[in-house]
Amino acid sequence: MSAIRRSGPLVSVVMPAYNAARTISESVKSVLEQTIDDLELVVVDDGSTDDTGSIVRSFDDPRIRYVRTENSGVSAARNCGFAMSHGRYLQFLDSDDLLHPAKIERQIERMSADHDLSSAVCAWGRFSQHVDDLLVVRGPHWRDCDPLEHLRFELCGKGTMPPLVWLVPRPIAEQVGEWRVGVNRMEDTDYFARVAMASRHILFCGDTWGYYRSWQPGSLSAAAGRRTAESMRASCRAIEQEMLKHFLLSDVQSILADMYRFAAIACYQHTLDIGRELEADVRRLGGSDIHPGVGRWPRRLVTSLFGWPFAMRVTGLARWVRTAMRT
Repeated sequence: MSAIRRSGPLVSVVMPAYNAARTISESVKSVLEQTIDDLELVVVDDGSTDDTGSIVRSFDDPRIRYVRTENSGVSAARNCGFAMSHGRYLQFLDSDDLLHPAKIERQIERMSADHDLSSAVCAWGRFSQHVDDLLVVRGPHWRDCDPLEHLRFELCGKGTMPPLVWLVPRPIAEQVGEWRVGVNRMEDTDYFARVAMASRHILFCGDTWGYYRSWQPGSLSAAAGRRTAESMRASCRAIEQEMLKHFLLSDVQSILADMYRFAAIACYQHTLDIGRELEADVRRLGGSDIHPGVGRWPRRLVTSLFGWPFAMRVTGLARWVRTAMRT
């Protein structure tokens, strides 16, 4: 590894954290136990009100840098960590996710052979409490891809990858710029779509893993409501604008239509007007063949009588009623 060393750490791991006392210790350990130790871990405490800060400070390791900021959201915390970082490679890791010990080293080996013109991803799975219970859903893009191939899989519902799987050379991260602040859904899809478009290839490392913690109460990915729908709409628009800087509309029209359709399916369950607006984008781009799963017989019946948009709206209202009754 000495051939690609530089002044400062080789790798910067940026970890945003908000009220993460329950999980952050395990996440920090997964960084410190990497097989490459020439790294720094920048933990940005986004105004936590629990013991997150004291837990991070309890680690006696000079590679850890801790900063506390006012609560501004995960994207702002990531931008702060990136601004503080010095590594040649960037790893974004949330404070409840974990890395295989050899994850970073194996990805660097692949990227350095490509002269750091490409970014790398790895295999991954979801878990709730223990990685022994990992749920793995292999996607068709678990292979080396060019940027357009990768975007076709990522944006069209064939397997979006979470931030932890990526390792990005610093020149690509600097070209991409900051995470978009003020959105709470698809901000990672937007950011790594830009990373993909700035990369020559997306290199897949199937012999190492990232572990994505899911199904946690109160997690951002479980959020719903109007602000989420507005964020999805804003992210879709930003992704479209960026893609049209790199590709002809004719090359990406179907990809964009499918992306808007997936957003519309999600938004119809909570926010009818934004769902309709996103459906207008689908029509503007020539339509999409993607439809939501028909589900159980009540939804099948409603879908057959009134169409899937209405059925999704009814599903969302039913979910809201069940939640209200439980609380």
